[in-house]
Amino acid sequence: MERMVYKGFSLVVLLTVLQTGKGEDYLVAVAYRGNDSYISYRAGETGGLVEIKYPHFAYRTSRQLGPFLNGSHLIGDKMQITSAVENAVIVVSASDEEIDIVVDADGVFVPLPVSALGTKYILPSGLAPVSGYRSLLLIATHKMSTTVDIFFRMNRGSIDFTNHRYSDGDVLSLKLNPYQTLRMSTPYDLNGTVINSEHSVAVYSGIEYASDYTVYDQLLPIKHYGQEYVVAVDDTKLELQIISEHSHVQITFSSGATVSTGDRRVYNRSLERGESLHFTATSPILVTLSRADGYSSSFTTVPPVHSYVTHRSLWLYRNGLRLNLKILTDTRATVNDRLTWRGIAGSNYKVGTLVQSQSRHSFTFISSDFPFTVLSFYNGSVYNSGYKVSVDEPVHYTGPTYLVALAKGKHGLNPLILASAWENGGQWRIQDPNSRFRVWSRCFNPYNTDYFYPIVQAYAVILVLVLVRDDAVQIKGNLDFYAWFSPLPVTALGTKYIMSSCRTPNYMSVLLIATHSKWAGIDIIFRLEGYVAYKGREYTNGDTLRITLYSYQTFSLNSKSDMTGTIVMSTETLAVYSGTYTERYDVFNTFEQLLPVKHYGNEYIFSIHDYDSRRYSRTSSYQLQVVTDHSDTSIMFDDGDIISVGEVGVYRKEYGHLESFYFNTTRPAMATLCANKRLGSAAGLVVVPPVSLYSKLTTQEAPGTMQILTDQENNNVDVQQIHDTGSTVFIPPVTWKNLSGTRYKVGTLRGSSYTTTTIRSNSTFAVLGYYYKTIYNGGYSFRTYRDTENSAPDEIGNLNTSGMFQDKLYRIIPENSAPDGNGSNLNTSGMFQADSPNNAAVIVGVVCGIVIVALLVAFAAYVFYTRRKMKPVAEQGADAPSISRNIYAEPDIVAGGAAGEDTCMETYI
Repeated sequence: MERMVYKGFSLVVLLTVLQTGKGEDYLVAVAYRGNDSYISYRAGETGGLVEIKYPHFAYRTSRQLGPFLNGSHLIGDKMQITSAVENAVIVVSASDEEIDIVVDADGVFVPLPVSALGTKYILPSGLAPVSGYRSLLLIATHKMSTTVDIFFRMNRGSIDFTNHRYSDGDVLSLKLNPYQTLRMSTPYDLNGTVINSEHSVAVYSGIEYASDYTVYDQLLPIKHYGQEYVVAVDDTKLELQIISEHSHVQITFSSGATVSTGDRRVYNRSLERGESLHFTATSPILVTLSRADGYSSSFTTVPPVHSYVTHRSLWLYRNGLRLNLKILTDTRATVNDRLTWRGIAGSNYKVGTLVQSQSRHSFTFISSDFPFTVLSFYNGSVYNSGYKVSVDEPVHYTGPTYLVALAKGKHGLNPLILASAWENGGQWRIQDPNSRFRVWSRCFNPYNTDYFYPIVQAYAVILVLVLVRDDAVQIKGNLDFYAWFSPLPVTALGTKYIMSSCRTPNYMSVLLIATHSKWAGIDIIFRLEGYVAYKGREYTNGDTLRITLYSYQTFSLNSKSDMTGTIVMSTETLAVYSGTYTERYDVFNTFEQLLPVKHYGNEYIFSIHDYDSRRYSRTSSYQLQVVTDHSDTSIMFDDGDIISVGEVGVYRKEYGHLESFYFNTTRPAMATLCANKRLGSAAGLVVVPPVSLYSKLTTQEAPGTMQILTDQENNNVDVQQIHDTGSTVFIPPVTWKNLSGTRYKVGTLRGSSYTTTTIRSNSTFAVLGYYYKTIYNGGYSFRTYRDTENSAPDEIGNLNTSGMFQDKLYRIIPENSAPDGNGSNLNTSGMFQADSPNNAAVIVGVVCGIVIVALLVAFAAYVFYTRRKMKPVAEQGADAPSISRNIYAEPDIVAGGAAGEDTCMETYI
């Protein structure tokens, strides 16, 4: 009796350890067609406990394992999936990370732990070119209901699912309940099909034959794709397939040969008997091996080098057949007498073949100081030995946060966001601000550029938050390939903007506004020759449109008239974009995020250097535009010319394709550059950074020609480039030229497509780039700035708005709502205020107000000082959201039981 109680107590203790230790949960789904299916498990030198649960049934079993012991569990018929949607998911829990889990059905695969599951997958090809074979897709959910979107890619044929037929380009959206599966098959290849899910799911891909048997493998999500691989085969001829999320990924083999995934994002190659390969890729890829020549067809994923393990237990026999093991590892790994090794030329890796003795041991255990992986071959089939996919410690994002709006026309290309990093690589994270769960982030290598492609419907705008690990990660936005822009960090957003857009009579001028973490009352004061239509009303020059936007909302207007000079004023900080749109092709020609008035500058350097324009008979023209909110602003050029912006506050001048000049202004102003070329079509808009916003580091893709603008005394500009086709960092030549009559100089740097360029210096600089229809800048630095937004201009400096803006501006506050804590308001001081005979009274009132405010500030400072003496106060960022809606907090995915997707991972928005 005492012994039974002791055993029961031991089991309870082990189960507690199972839930709180380093063990992993595995999600297993079995599409049964042939022989009995098993879940096999093997412990390491410390033993452990394995628990198997059927979530939809009152069934649970567990087994304690001693050191190096193994066991198996027969999967019952009710857990073998045969229909489209079933409640047939098995959860396997292991108390120790050294316990190996293997699913042994018609084929063999190693399941991924739940922490390694993702929300985006791409299906490789596993279909045999033999009649009777069908492509198999299987999806399983974890603890939460999940919406799954399947974007079908099929070169031919279609697939039937729940009385609907889906072909190439169709999208199937389905909500699955917790621990539910989706199963479908088709006689056609599903290669390239993309799966996006709201929460993490397990995805399996493979083949089935004549309803007799199935062979499939669990796929790696995109977040675990790799860029370095080693592949080896035994005496079986197999097909190698490489698939990527991006097109034209360059694959470089250790032999020196280079290939590309092309537009189809896939590369195939046959591997002969005994062949081994080492290769790297410019972007993360998925690598698979398959055999498609008969009954013993197989399919497996190849672990990337970064997923290699340091210990593993392996079968030596399966179903009475001896396995051939290929061990792939570093050349420095210790040589074992039972292995025959062969190096892979041009790499630091070698392949070891296990030579078995005559004894019929069932398993072997391999440990090494160097990471390795194993491919097991038997009877023409192959499977991998598993991955190292433990979730790393959460990354602290110390860099800026960007609020990015992306728009799309009807037939335009999908917009994207790019992140580029310097020598230490980078990590970035994208979050849907209106959803706590939709998070996407990933690490990328040094000098590389990573891409995020959101799904944007036609004529729609999406809004995302982008967080970067540190300042060395640079962010760019892109619409329709040509329209590039540099997003502003949320701390640099303002409450007052002046529009600057390209004068393009054949195109529509677009104004786009996006709010941050608080609702905002917004006034748009129009300056245009024609009109803007909104909600059945036409607004003309001088009219004011008042709107209210809640947090993380967007608002857009378009007009066939140029909206340069239109003013946007808000009670809270905003992001404001200017663009031009062509109805003929339904695409954006230009798109740029504007600087708020508080970041306007007084000094500017311009350098136009467009090599591309020389290929055309018609000379490209560039238009400088300077906008300001002070009518008395004068512009002084380096050639001695002095120009006044006049009452309208806008100055324009045309330039050719090779120009360099300098100017300063008596009042802060914003300068933009438009490219009008290709028979007058709009082809580029960029905000030129003022000297006050120059930075010391920029990293980005660098097509075309770049102009580096800096001080003549700056002799330590460090430029490094790396091509996507290789891994060698080189220093390109820069041709410098002093700007006569100034203390500045311009350096010319030629780039090319698929090149990442990093520029850094101890002194500040700016970059202007030119490529085909694109103009881009190198970003900004907002570490210090002079706040001109809330400064009250004098009476002489105000724009003469008499007779132009008759309406008074009012702060828009919803009924019964309290003003924000910052007390911000529309800046109407003097600028849009009509002349009044009571100026003296106003001055007295202002002076009294200043005195009262000063007394209040002194009292507040005293209270703050005494409170700090009594109790520490937690610091909060200037743009941190309110406590009730902290979108920067870690998403609740982990708390809900899904994968902890915070480090090197993705969740598609």
